Amino acid sequence: MGANIVYFGIDVDDARYHGCAMSPSSGEMLDFQSRPTFRGLIGQLEKMHEHFGAVQMKLGYEASSVGFSLQRAT
Repeated sequence: MGANIVYFGIDVDDARYHGCAMSPSSGEMLDFQSRPTFRGLIGQLEKMHEHFGAVQMKLGYEASSVGFSLQRAT
């Protein structure tokens, strides 16, 4: 059986980052929000990782000028 993967979609704007996590193995979906900073997003992703346990996280973000700031921050 393959790795336990959780997929994250992240919508970014100047006011707040909005996200949704989905586990295909369990069907569970969770929404989350964070401050519009890299540090705020990392904090929420750490909470999601604790919730889902030992999983591989796959992230996708909005391809905009604000979204590209996430790529540059990594």
